[in-house]
Amino acid sequence: MHDWRVHATREFILEKSINVEELTEKCNIVPILRDQFLLASLVHIGPYSRWLTAEFYTNLTLDTFSEGSPRFQQVFIRDKWYPLSPAVINSYLGTPNHQAAPDPSPNLLAAALTHNKIVTWPNTGLESLKLTTVYSVLLRIASANWMPAVRHHLVSDQLAALLYKIRNRLPINLGETIFGHLAHFVRHREPKVHLPFPSLIFGLLQEHGFKPYTDEVVIANDSIYKYDDRLTNKDHYDDRATLMITPNVPSATPPVSAPASSADTGSAPVPRPAAVIKEPQTLMDRRQIVLTLQASIAQIRTSVASQQITIDGLEKLLGAELEEIARMEAIYARLRSTTSTAGADTGSVSESDESESGTPSAS
Repeated sequence: MHDWRVHATREFILEKSINVEELTEKCNIVPILRDQFLLASLVHIGPYSRWLTAEFYTNLTLDTFSEGSPRFQQVFIRDKWYPLSPAVINSYLGTPNHQAAPDPSPNLLAAALTHNKIVTWPNTGLESLKLTTVYSVLLRIASANWMPAVRHHLVSDQLAALLYKIRNRLPINLGETIFGHLAHFVRHREPKVHLPFPSLIFGLLQEHGFKPYTDEVVIANDSIYKYDDRLTNKDHYDDRATLMITPNVPSATPPVSAPASSADTGSAPVPRPAAVIKEPQTLMDRRQIVLTLQASIAQIRTSVASQQITIDGLEKLLGAELEEIARMEAIYARLRSTTSTAGADTGSVSESDESESGTPSAS
């Protein structure tokens, strides 16, 4: 009861729906969301209950997340055990329950998410101000719906990996991501922590028979993501044009040979077509990973080439400045030698010397 009172006073991180028309106009990530089966969960955000949300987090225990426990992937709510697993979450959200692609290296994530502004992962996390426009939009949606966080000025490597996979259409398992995120709240008892997924919790349990109390207040979730035009200013590289580039997905169906002509078949009996064995999903996923990695490598190589051109130009400017410094130092040394020879009555440096050296006249 003490824990419930603490949870009941907490603020929530409400899931946000998207305005498809506005997002299509401002930053069209809708095809990516559709390809990753995320669009439906962002368009239809259900209601939530403050009582239920507080009770849900109060009753989360290590048993829920400990494989081998008799109550593994279950949560107790009002005299009933409800299933809570990645597969159950995926089923409710309509997201695939397949193996997720491996996380890229942190340095690759830093380079990809910042358009090579940063190529080494910072120890304190990646600053969201350095992200490109597309990744900034995905970050704001993910920070409310998939890996909720109150402050998103710093991006963790886990969140960066999720954004990278979504952007590049790599396989993700959103149920596993959310289930793992919920595990962090088992030991959080301080009231300052915000509680995520209130609408997901209500809808998920309701799908498995949950019914609120007659006097329980069920609140409509009207929170909507609003595109911020500042995401296209000088601090964010505007990569919205790259949204038109989509990786080629290998066909899962083997090519079928052309049918035989009537002359070939004659009156012979028509053989039964052999059953076509589809490629396993894991094989298709790994082919997609290869395609995306190849595209990422090509993008980084192009960026490195453009940066090398910039470096060459800067080196030329540096060489010219060093030559000018050497020329001016030679003039200055000559002037000092002349002044030393002339003695105390040398006077001031002539106007012609001043013009030649480009330095202020010395007396």
